[in-house]
Amino acid sequence: EATGRGTAAAVQLAYPNEPLGALLYLGRYGEKFDPGLGFAPRTGIYDLKGMLGWTWRPAHGRWRQFRAEIKPELVTDLTGRLESLDFDLPMLEWKSNAGDTLKLEHTAFRERLAEQFEISDGVVIAPGTYGWGRGEIEIATSSARALGVALKVKDGGFYTGHRRDYEGTLAWRASRHFFASLGGEWSDVRLASGGFTTWVARLQAKYLFSPDLTLNALTQYDSESGTVGLNLRLKWTVQPGNELFLVWNQGYAEENNRWRPTATQLTTKAAWTLRF
Repeated sequence: EATGRGTAAAVQLAYPNEPLGALLYLGRYGEKFDPGLGFAPRTGIYDLKGMLGWTWRPAHGRWRQFRAEIKPELVTDLTGRLESLDFDLPMLEWKSNAGDTLKLEHTAFRERLAEQFEISDGVVIAPGTYGWGRGEIEIATSSARALGVALKVKDGGFYTGHRRDYEGTLAWRASRHFFASLGGEWSDVRLASGGFTTWVARLQAKYLFSPDLTLNALTQYDSESGTVGLNLRLKWTVQPGNELFLVWNQGYAEENNRWRPTATQLTTKAAWTLRF
């Protein structure tokens, strides 16, 4: 656009090393920014985030790696007013020699609502600035196992009340070509204006025709909208740094005890790297 409001730009500096690693990211997303592939969670914002981590790899014992990490993120509107602030205090992660993982995390949140927000039917959060903290524990088996399990529990404050989330995934790696997983999330929210529960179920599959050609399929249902979404993505890596994508999105809604097609979208994308 001539005004530039439909554009987005970002710069990132990364130091991905051990034992010390760091990252700094600054992005600006115009109010009318609309990406052709994927979606933008928020527009009309500045997004500043960073990471500072320390990794220790013991020479002996059952643990392969220990990592401590902080990841602050500040989001403001285009005039500089606070929209949200997240800060890990910090994240602690242990990884065994077999690749199994235990993670503990506590995050402090602060968020400003400029207007009334109906988070669920009849459950309203009034405008204002809110702060709360939430803890998280996650256990996951190694991705090298034929059958893998990941479990996560989050618990703590949420705006004017309390929220608890449970997540679980069962993964099957049938061969080097085929991977499938079944997962879900369940949330229980209790606020001053009321409470509600939601759940999401998803089925994912991935097939590798070759190291350069992959097909991803994702089907998801959520109780809030009562709809099913299907996403198919074919990715061809012409050569490292040069990639072609073909993406098909299809929605379904229940009507008179039958599922009928809703929105259909077909998108292509090319990503090319120029080396000087």
